[in-house]
Amino acid sequence: MPIFPEFMHYTRNERKGIFVLILLILLLSVLPKSFLWFIKEQKVDFKQFDQFAASSKGTDLIEKSSAILFPFDPNTLSKDSFLLLGLPEKTAQTIINYRNKAGRFYENEDLRKIYSLSPEYYALLEPYISIKNNNKKIRRHSHEDSKSSPKRFVFDPNTIKEQELYALGLPKKTVQTFLKFRSKGGRFKTKEDLQKIYGLDQSLYVALEPYIQILSENFYQKNIPEDSISSPLRVAKKTFDAETIDINRASVEMWQSIKGIGPAYAKRIVGYREKLGGFVSVDQVGTTYGLPDSTFQKMKPRLQASPVFRKIAINTASLEELKAHPLISWKQADIIISYRSHHGRFDNLEDLAKIKALPEDMLANLNPYLNFD
Repeated sequence: MPIFPEFMHYTRNERKGIFVLILLILLLSVLPKSFLWFIKEQKVDFKQFDQFAASSKGTDLIEKSSAILFPFDPNTLSKDSFLLLGLPEKTAQTIINYRNKAGRFYENEDLRKIYSLSPEYYALLEPYISIKNNNKKIRRHSHEDSKSSPKRFVFDPNTIKEQELYALGLPKKTVQTFLKFRSKGGRFKTKEDLQKIYGLDQSLYVALEPYIQILSENFYQKNIPEDSISSPLRVAKKTFDAETIDINRASVEMWQSIKGIGPAYAKRIVGYREKLGGFVSVDQVGTTYGLPDSTFQKMKPRLQASPVFRKIAINTASLEELKAHPLISWKQADIIISYRSHHGRFDNLEDLAKIKALPEDMLANLNPYLNFD
């Protein structure tokens, strides 16, 4: 007999209610798990993800749907505003760093210099880029009367003509000072003497320095018309028997002054030098494609080494810039860009050597051309 008989007796309706309640409890406990039967399990293919990351060539993924597009000037926009445009924080910071290093965007296409900005997203932003007109004026500050961009060619400051000075990008006042200095008997004996010209911007001098070629006085004592001397295209004749030739500054005509070097070899040497960014040593001249070793050995005593004039900014160089260098293959350029996008900047050659796909001899040859700033 139950201890509390009055609590153990249930009516028919109460028993039905208890049964329904238990049924509901069981149904609610089983229902959440039953949803899993209808959801197809999706597996993440990490191999495909790695392949996509490698093929992205350093491009950050951007959620375009979250972007707020508005007109902007990339030279003045803040980092937070770049983030509103939908750019990843890394890309926004890259733009800020580029500007802080005196870099400017003069045209819409200049934004393509940011290697982590994808072409697709640039196309989305391009209609909203609004660069002030005064930026283009700054870009052509070199000569207020010149409508063309500055040119670069080998020249002798003692004979170069007025129009050629303008073509190099010198401002009008600086050109007049330059000519006045020469008219009073002034002579440039060394490249550094060019810095005596008042008004010559230091950055412009640095840009021109690799192209300065001061000829010896013996050259002027020869019976050669002045017009032939002053023109940069005829600054050196085959009859000019120079004592030495600077391997990184000599023009095509100067190379032709060497016995055995005709127009074809001269152009090939200069072309290879331009692609490299300069010869590291005299011996490297001998690696020019098609140049006979016998010819090189004869000309070698007349060659003088000098520093290379262009290096690779390995932390900001684009894929196209890396591929253009003769010492970097297309595949190696792809690997460098992909590694940099996943692991960050290279601080030294040791960081670059962590890429096992790059041979040691290739890195040793490339080292003189690398800039890790």
